Amino acid sequence: MIWRSKLNKINLCLSILMFMQFVIWGAWFVTLGNYMLNSLNMNGHHVGLAYGTTAIAAIITPFLAGRLADQWFSIEKMLFALHLSGGIIMYILSFATEFKILYPLLLLYTFLYLPTFALTNSITFRYTNNTKDFTRIRVWGAIGWIFIGFVVGGLELEYTKTPMQISAGASLLQAFYCLTLPHTAPDGSTTGQRTILSPELLKILGRPSFITLIIGLTLTCIPSAFYYSFTNAFLNEVGIGNAAGLMSFGQISEVIFMLLLPLFLLKFGIRNVLLLGTLCWSVRYALFALDGQGQMAYPLYGGVLLHGIAFNFTFLLGQIYTDRCVPAHLRSTAQGFITLVTLGFGVLLGSVIAGFVVNHHLSEEGLRDWETIWWYPSAVGMFAFLLLFIFFKEEEKGGLLSS
Repeated sequence: MIWRSKLNKINLCLSILMFMQFVIWGAWFVTLGNYMLNSLNMNGHHVGLAYGTTAIAAIITPFLAGRLADQWFSIEKMLFALHLSGGIIMYILSFATEFKILYPLLLLYTFLYLPTFALTNSITFRYTNNTKDFTRIRVWGAIGWIFIGFVVGGLELEYTKTPMQISAGASLLQAFYCLTLPHTAPDGSTTGQRTILSPELLKILGRPSFITLIIGLTLTCIPSAFYYSFTNAFLNEVGIGNAAGLMSFGQISEVIFMLLLPLFLLKFGIRNVLLLGTLCWSVRYALFALDGQGQMAYPLYGGVLLHGIAFNFTFLLGQIYTDRCVPAHLRSTAQGFITLVTLGFGVLLGSVIAGFVVNHHLSEEGLRDWETIWWYPSAVGMFAFLLLFIFFKEEEKGGLLSS
């Protein structure tokens, strides 16, 4: 009973950690583009560059931070330092009114914030014994995102700098909260290594199934970029009322299927669940394309609701797969690598392709051919599905165990 009480206490601590992690991000990430365009009179190019900072930061920093946490510093102290300095930078950033000042500050902030994703996942995996416990904790991240979205929207703060200041305040709270987390020291077995990619980790990353998964997740980032960048604009252009409200159903779906993920894994296994998630990225855009003029609306609702399956059964499952593939002393490094691939290279590639496709199908009258646009991410999603269907195999021993 004492052991169970201690475990419940740790799970509560980690749930709060995950909740705040996404409150910090969701407070500014959704509204920044609107604030830049309508309050600071910046242009779309500026907005694109601003959102690209997360991809640049994800390529450079999380993997290195994960390696530091595995070798030299405790995770809770690294999280404290990153959130504290990030909160200060975000507060200063909220007063920037020129792009030449805003951009470097935002880039610096993302360099500090992005590594906290990998470290938060790592410490959560460290203290959870199974997939069900992890998903029950991780779901509080989605709840945090939804919560802060309702706060910012309900208070009508989209056109102000206040969301950034809310994020800054939440970062400072998170920093000191991290000092209360269980002490998670680096594993002594790696302290003698001085290379970023140890031979042990290279051997793991070189497994055929892991390589296939990485390629599949990277390809899936392309349709993902279409969703986050252009779905809201699409719904508004085709005349769907309260587009933001409709998209919130996708977040609710994310919460539901995050909780159902352990059940799906138990019933169908890693491979089948991954294939289902990848297929949904293709199907959702086919639904968008079939109602590219917004005349029926039902396919659009279906496409939005598929977000929960598409996201959780690919990206979240990828994090779980990675954690099971590596030994404990390489978990932070491995989670940093996944962040680098998905939020880094994948998002950067997806954003460039999505922007090119949408601009290419813009008429002289300023109208976008959404019916054609949505077939592109649908095709990429189908290609990723076929790749995983043919080449991805579950590893039985020495790596991932079947669920």
